[in-house]
Amino acid sequence: PQNQHTDKLLPRNEKVQVRKNLTLEGYVSDPEKALESLDVVLNLSHCKETFGRTILEAMAAGRATICYEWGGLPELVVPEETGVLVPFRDIDSVADSIIAMVNNSTRLKEMGLAGRERAVNNFGRDQFNASLIKASQY
Repeated sequence: PQNQHTDKLLPRNEKVQVRKNLTLEGYVSDPEKALESLDVVLNLSHCKETFGRTILEAMAAGRATICYEWGGLPELVVPEETGVLVPFRDIDSVADSIIAMVNNSTRLKEMGLAGRERAVNNFGRDQFNASLIKASQY
């Protein structure tokens, strides 16, 4: 929702130097369309997710991620390589991370590419099948 934290990020805020192409998309019902339109995916879940499918889907789509260092998400995200981990409920760190990404498009793209590589290599179909075979041998 739009609030004081999102207002900090909007281009009309003259105290923050961000690119004019920063937009807050809001809710999009189709996940594929949402991922196509985004450069950064946030996961600010307050519950301790055991896996974090949203983050993995974002990585597989080549999108940089920002999420809390909380639950299972740190197992997916390599800090400053595939995305950013921020302290739990530290909204100011989330906003600062967004601003840093928006102001460095090269780094944003590098994180997205590294995330895709990690998603495919560590969690892709081949890895999944190998894990199933290994589990069936027990």
